[in-house]
Amino acid sequence: MRRHEPTFSEIIKGRCSFAGINLGDLEKKAGIPHTTMWKRMKDGEWTRGQIKQMHRFLHFTEADMKVFVEGR
Repeated sequence: MRRHEPTFSEIIKGRCSFAGINLGDLEKKAGIPHTTMWKRMKDGEWTRGQIKQMHRFLHFTEADMKVFVEGR
């Protein structure tokens, strides 16, 4: 049986839900423009600064960052 491997975008959405915020709130808090946020959610080409800003609110785990580094 095949197991679903989450993408980093799915992790961001899940972390937002866990933190009780939506993606629009995250954009504002992290200072990421709306168009950039949606583009990065699709292509996964986040910058280090964007990850750091989101981490302040979402508290990524080591496993989350492994998914990011693997490029999923």
